Amino acid sequence: MKLFFVRIELHNATASDYDKLHELMRIDYNRSVLGHDGTRYKLPTAEYVAEMDDSVHPSIVLGHVQGLVRQVGKKAWILVSRADIAAFDLDPDK
Repeated sequence: MKLFFVRIELHNATASDYDKLHELMRIDYNRSVLGHDGTRYKLPTAEYVAEMDDSVHPSIVLGHVQGLVRQVGKKAWILVSRADIAAFDLDPDK
């Protein structure tokens, strides 16, 4: 399994637009990442993570996320990266 990190920046967005994005993304993506110590850590604003099969290509994830962003009705910058391991310095998710 691989981790897919997704960063989305909505253009000309309001807090309500991001709330809608978070609601759509929460079905398949998390806003926190599980650390090696078993603790969940909160990701930066509008960053998400999903664990998927090794055969999934980032372009497939990008297409899925683009469809969700279209439902928000905003243009966006989207970055998808795949990793088998990650290091981070984040706050615990409460």
